[in-house]
Amino acid sequence: MINILNLLQKKSVLVFLPQKNFNEEEYFTIKLFLQKHTYNLFIASDSHTYCVGNCGARVKNDISILNVNEKNFSTLIIIGGEGVRNYFNSEVLRAIINKFYKSKKLIAAICLAPIVLAKSGILKEHSATCYKTDEVELKASGVEFKDQEVVISKNIITASNPLASGLFAEAIIEYLKKN
Repeated sequence: MINILNLLQKKSVLVFLPQKNFNEEEYFTIKLFLQKHTYNLFIASDSHTYCVGNCGARVKNDISILNVNEKNFSTLIIIGGEGVRNYFNSEVLRAIINKFYKSKKLIAAICLAPIVLAKSGILKEHSATCYKTDEVELKASGVEFKDQEVVISKNIITASNPLASGLFAEAIIEYLKKN
């Protein structure tokens, strides 16, 4: 029974979506790649109904961010888009990030979302990338910015923009296969 639970946990990925204006290209690309490799995605948000993307797509969340238990997941992915700016100072999201980090689980963020990681304090000993216009914000948090599409630093993967979504998803899958 324990082996089955461990297997389920290893194949379970938590995806945080902002309540409004998440980047649909990032979300749907990552979802497609992970599902193709038989990972189970669970959507976490503070939305009480649907998360609404930047082009109007509606995605139902599975878990309230108030009820996340990191022990049930192998990975936390934070999707970017303009809506993630509302979470730069979210204590609830920071607490979740820090629980995953302390458990040495994979944490991945794309576009503007690496700023949330920086503000949570977990990027202090890591290099990272983010959307080019927010490079200053990342550096202000003491993070070594790398002007690359995808940066892998120990158990943290960051990506710069929606066009890097495929490479980002591939990096996540490769990391999960090895660990």
